[in-house]
Amino acid sequence: MRSLLDEYLRQVDGWESDRKYLEEHLSRWSRTLDIVSHVPSGSRILEVGAAHGALIFLVKRLLNMEVAATDVRRTENPRWLRRFEHEGIDFRFWDVVDEESSYPERSFDVVLLCEVIQHLTQGYPRTIDAVLLKIGRVLKEDGLLILSTTNMASLYCRWRLLIGKTYLENETDLRLYTAGELHEAMARTGFLVKSTDFFDYWGEGLEKRTTTERSLRFVHKVLSLAVPGFRDGYIIQALRAPIEKH
Repeated sequence: MRSLLDEYLRQVDGWESDRKYLEEHLSRWSRTLDIVSHVPSGSRILEVGAAHGALIFLVKRLLNMEVAATDVRRTENPRWLRRFEHEGIDFRFWDVVDEESSYPERSFDVVLLCEVIQHLTQGYPRTIDAVLLKIGRVLKEDGLLILSTTNMASLYCRWRLLIGKTYLENETDLRLYTAGELHEAMARTGFLVKSTDFFDYWGEGLEKRTTTERSLRFVHKVLSLAVPGFRDGYIIQALRAPIEKH
Protein backbone atom coordinates (compact mmCIF):
# COMPACT_ATOMS: atom_id res chain seq x y z
CA MET A 1 0.00 0.00 0.00
CA ARG A 2 2.81 2.43 0.84
CA SER A 3 4.53 1.96 -2.53
CA LEU A 4 1.23 2.58 -4.30
CA LEU A 5 0.69 5.77 -2.33
CA ASP A 6 4.23 6.97 -3.05
CA GLU A 7 3.51 6.50 -6.75
CA TYR A 8 0.36 8.58 -6.37
CA LEU A 9 1.90 11.37 -4.29
CA ARG A 10 4.99 11.80 -6.49
CA GLN A 11 2.86 12.70 -9.51
CA VAL A 12 3.20 16.39 -8.61
CA ASP A 13 5.72 18.69 -6.92
CA GLY A 14 5.31 19.46 -3.22
CA TRP A 15 4.44 15.86 -2.40
CA GLU A 16 6.60 15.80 0.77
CA SER A 17 4.00 17.63 2.90
CA ASP A 18 1.29 15.28 1.66
CA ARG A 19 3.52 12.32 2.60
CA LYS A 20 3.75 13.54 6.20
CA TYR A 21 -0.04 13.76 6.42
CA LEU A 22 -0.32 10.29 4.92
CA GLU A 23 1.97 8.77 7.56
CA GLU A 24 -0.24 10.24 10.29
CA HIS A 25 -3.45 8.79 8.79
CA LEU A 26 -2.44 5.48 7.23
CA SER A 27 -3.59 3.30 10.14
CA ARG A 28 -7.00 5.02 10.13
CA TRP A 29 -7.39 4.64 6.38
CA SER A 30 -6.64 0.92 6.65
CA ARG A 31 -9.74 0.52 8.81
CA THR A 32 -11.86 2.45 6.34
CA LEU A 33 -10.57 0.39 3.42
CA ASP A 34 -11.43 -2.81 5.27
CA ILE A 35 -15.04 -1.63 5.64
CA VAL A 36 -15.30 -0.54 2.00
CA SER A 37 -13.89 -3.89 0.84
CA HIS A 38 -17.16 -5.50 1.96
CA VAL A 39 -19.29 -3.13 -0.14
CA PRO A 40 -20.79 -4.78 -3.26
CA SER A 41 -18.63 -4.53 -6.37
CA GLY A 42 -19.57 -1.70 -8.69
CA SER A 43 -20.79 0.60 -5.90
CA ARG A 44 -20.45 4.35 -6.40
CA ILE A 45 -18.40 5.93 -3.63
CA LEU A 46 -18.01 9.63 -2.80
CA GLU A 47 -15.41 11.05 -0.44
CA VAL A 48 -16.37 14.39 1.11
CA GLY A 49 -13.34 16.41 2.21
CA ALA A 50 -10.90 14.36 0.15
CA ALA A 51 -8.00 16.84 0.42
CA HIS A 52 -5.08 15.37 -1.60
CA GLY A 53 -7.18 12.33 -2.50
CA ALA A 54 -4.99 9.51 -1.20
CA LEU A 55 -7.85 7.61 0.46
CA ILE A 56 -10.23 7.71 -2.49
CA PHE A 57 -7.29 6.81 -4.77
CA LEU A 58 -6.74 3.64 -2.72
CA VAL A 59 -10.44 2.81 -2.92
CA LYS A 60 -10.28 3.11 -6.71
CA ARG A 61 -7.00 1.25 -7.24
CA LEU A 62 -7.24 -1.49 -4.60
CA LEU A 63 -10.98 -2.13 -4.61
CA ASN A 64 -11.83 -1.20 -8.20
CA MET A 65 -14.80 0.98 -7.27
CA GLU A 66 -16.40 3.86 -9.17
CA VAL A 67 -15.34 6.91 -7.17
CA ALA A 68 -15.76 10.67 -6.87
CA ALA A 69 -14.30 13.28 -4.52
CA THR A 70 -15.06 16.74 -3.19
CA ASP A 71 -13.19 19.34 -1.16
CA VAL A 72 -13.26 23.04 -0.32
CA ARG A 73 -11.28 25.61 -2.28
CA ARG A 74 -7.76 26.04 -0.86
CA THR A 75 -4.24 26.96 -1.96
CA GLU A 76 -3.19 23.32 -2.48
CA ASN A 77 -5.99 22.66 -5.00
CA PRO A 78 -3.99 23.16 -8.25
CA ARG A 79 -1.48 20.37 -7.55
CA TRP A 80 -4.13 18.10 -5.98
CA LEU A 81 -6.38 18.56 -9.01
CA ARG A 82 -3.61 17.33 -11.29
CA ARG A 83 -3.60 14.04 -9.36
CA PHE A 84 -7.36 13.63 -9.61
CA GLU A 85 -7.23 14.30 -13.34
CA HIS A 86 -4.36 11.86 -13.86
CA GLU A 87 -6.23 9.09 -12.01
CA GLY A 88 -9.58 9.77 -13.70
CA ILE A 89 -11.30 10.67 -10.42
CA ASP A 90 -14.37 12.89 -10.75
CA PHE A 91 -13.59 15.88 -8.50
CA ARG A 92 -15.89 18.77 -7.65
CA PHE A 93 -15.58 21.68 -5.25
CA TRP A 94 -18.10 21.43 -2.43
CA ASP A 95 -18.07 23.30 0.86
CA VAL A 96 -20.44 20.94 2.62
CA VAL A 97 -21.19 23.51 5.35
CA ASP A 98 -22.18 26.47 3.16
CA GLU A 99 -23.04 25.00 -0.26
CA GLU A 100 -25.49 22.52 -1.78
CA SER A 101 -24.07 19.55 -3.69
CA SER A 102 -23.97 19.60 -7.49
CA TYR A 103 -24.53 15.83 -7.55
CA PRO A 104 -28.09 14.59 -8.20
CA GLU A 105 -30.00 13.15 -5.28
CA ARG A 106 -29.50 9.44 -4.53
CA SER A 107 -26.28 9.32 -6.59
CA PHE A 108 -24.01 7.24 -4.34
CA ASP A 109 -24.03 3.91 -2.54
CA VAL A 110 -21.37 5.01 -0.03
CA VAL A 111 -20.16 8.36 1.31
CA LEU A 112 -16.85 8.67 3.19
CA LEU A 113 -16.50 11.48 5.74
CA CYS A 114 -13.13 10.56 7.23
CA GLU A 115 -11.25 12.87 9.61
CA VAL A 116 -13.30 15.83 8.39
CA ILE A 117 -16.10 16.61 10.80
CA GLN A 118 -13.75 17.98 13.49
CA HIS A 119 -12.55 20.64 11.03
CA LEU A 120 -16.00 22.03 10.25
CA THR A 121 -17.37 25.31 11.57
CA GLN A 122 -18.52 25.19 15.18
CA GLY A 123 -22.25 25.27 15.82
CA TYR A 124 -23.39 21.89 17.08
CA PRO A 125 -26.03 20.73 16.54
CA ARG A 126 -27.16 23.03 13.71
CA THR A 127 -24.04 22.77 11.53
CA ILE A 128 -23.60 19.02 11.92
CA ASP A 129 -27.28 18.37 11.25
CA ALA A 130 -27.11 20.46 8.07
CA VAL A 131 -24.02 18.57 6.87
CA LEU A 132 -25.59 15.16 7.51
CA LEU A 133 -28.81 16.19 5.74
CA LYS A 134 -26.82 17.21 2.65
CA ILE A 135 -24.92 13.93 2.67
CA GLY A 136 -28.19 12.07 3.09
CA ARG A 137 -29.54 13.67 -0.08
CA VAL A 138 -26.76 12.27 -2.28
CA LEU A 139 -26.92 8.82 -0.69
CA LYS A 140 -29.20 6.17 -2.10
CA GLU A 141 -31.85 4.65 0.14
CA ASP A 142 -30.04 2.26 2.51
CA GLY A 143 -26.74 3.80 1.36
CA LEU A 144 -23.80 3.68 3.76
CA LEU A 145 -22.12 6.63 5.50
CA ILE A 146 -18.66 5.88 6.92
CA LEU A 147 -17.57 8.60 9.34
CA SER A 148 -14.30 8.58 11.30
CA THR A 149 -13.05 11.22 13.71
CA THR A 150 -11.10 11.89 16.90
CA ASN A 151 -12.89 10.91 20.11
CA MET A 152 -13.64 13.84 22.41
CA ALA A 153 -14.22 11.37 25.28
CA SER A 154 -10.82 9.68 24.92
CA LEU A 155 -8.51 9.36 27.88
CA TYR A 156 -6.00 11.54 26.07
CA CYS A 157 -8.48 14.42 25.74
CA ARG A 158 -9.51 13.99 29.37
CA TRP A 159 -5.87 14.07 30.46
CA ARG A 160 -5.18 17.29 28.54
CA LEU A 161 -8.17 18.97 30.19
CA LEU A 162 -7.05 17.69 33.59
CA ILE A 163 -3.67 19.43 33.25
CA GLY A 164 -5.31 22.65 32.10
CA LYS A 165 -4.80 22.35 28.33
CA THR A 166 -7.35 22.43 25.54
CA TYR A 167 -8.40 19.06 24.17
CA LEU A 168 -7.86 20.52 20.68
CA GLU A 169 -4.23 19.54 20.13
CA ASN A 170 -4.42 20.05 16.35
CA GLU A 171 -4.68 23.73 15.36
CA THR A 172 -6.96 22.86 12.42
CA ASP A 173 -9.53 21.14 14.66
CA LEU A 174 -12.50 23.34 15.57
CA ARG A 175 -14.61 20.94 17.62
CA LEU A 176 -14.37 17.28 18.65
CA TYR A 177 -17.40 15.08 19.27
CA THR A 178 -18.31 12.12 21.41
CA ALA A 179 -19.75 9.14 19.58
CA GLY A 180 -23.00 9.71 21.45
CA GLU A 181 -23.33 13.25 20.07
CA LEU A 182 -22.95 12.03 16.50
CA HIS A 183 -25.34 9.12 17.10
CA GLU A 184 -27.97 11.66 18.19
CA ALA A 185 -27.27 13.87 15.17
CA MET A 186 -27.61 10.91 12.83
CA ALA A 187 -30.93 9.90 14.40
CA ARG A 188 -32.23 13.45 13.85
CA THR A 189 -31.19 13.50 10.19
CA GLY A 190 -32.45 10.18 8.88
CA PHE A 191 -29.59 7.77 9.54
CA LEU A 192 -29.64 4.43 11.33
CA VAL A 193 -26.37 3.70 13.14
CA LYS A 194 -25.16 0.24 12.16
CA SER A 195 -21.95 0.05 14.22
CA THR A 196 -19.36 2.14 16.06
CA ASP A 197 -15.79 0.86 16.39
CA PHE A 198 -13.25 2.59 18.61
CA PHE A 199 -9.51 2.54 17.86
CA ASP A 200 -6.23 4.04 19.06
CA TYR A 201 -3.64 6.18 17.34
CA TRP A 202 -2.22 8.26 20.18
CA GLY A 203 0.66 5.79 20.32
CA GLU A 204 1.85 6.80 16.85
CA GLY A 205 5.27 8.41 17.24
CA LEU A 206 5.40 7.34 20.89
CA GLU A 207 9.21 7.26 20.85
CA LYS A 208 9.15 11.07 20.53
CA ARG A 209 6.97 11.57 23.59
CA THR A 210 7.97 12.30 27.18
CA THR A 211 8.40 9.63 29.85
CA THR A 212 5.14 10.81 31.47
CA GLU A 213 3.26 10.47 28.20
CA ARG A 214 4.66 6.98 27.65
CA SER A 215 3.53 5.95 31.13
CA LEU A 216 0.08 7.38 30.49
CA ARG A 217 -0.05 5.46 27.23
CA PHE A 218 0.45 2.20 29.11
CA VAL A 219 -2.39 3.09 31.51
CA HIS A 220 -4.49 4.11 28.50
CA LYS A 221 -4.04 0.71 26.86
CA VAL A 222 -5.07 -1.15 30.00
CA LEU A 223 -8.16 0.97 30.67
CA SER A 224 -9.23 0.91 27.01
CA LEU A 225 -9.49 -2.87 27.14
CA ALA A 226 -12.22 -2.44 29.74
CA VAL A 227 -13.80 0.70 28.25
CA PRO A 228 -13.40 0.93 24.44
CA GLY A 229 -14.94 4.42 24.53
CA PHE A 230 -11.70 5.70 26.09
CA ARG A 231 -9.83 5.09 22.82
CA ASP A 232 -8.53 7.86 20.57
CA GLY A 233 -10.94 7.73 17.67
CA TYR A 234 -13.92 5.92 16.23
CA ILE A 235 -15.56 4.90 12.96
CA ILE A 236 -19.33 5.00 12.64
CA GLN A 237 -21.18 3.07 9.94
CA ALA A 238 -24.69 4.41 9.41
CA LEU A 239 -27.37 3.55 6.85
CA ARG A 240 -29.59 6.10 5.12
CA ALA A 241 -33.03 5.41 6.49
CA PRO A 242 -35.68 4.26 3.95
CA ILE A 243 -37.56 7.12 2.33
CA GLU A 244 -41.10 7.37 3.59
CA LYS A 245 -43.69 6.93 0.84
CA HIS A 246 -46.93 8.88 1.15
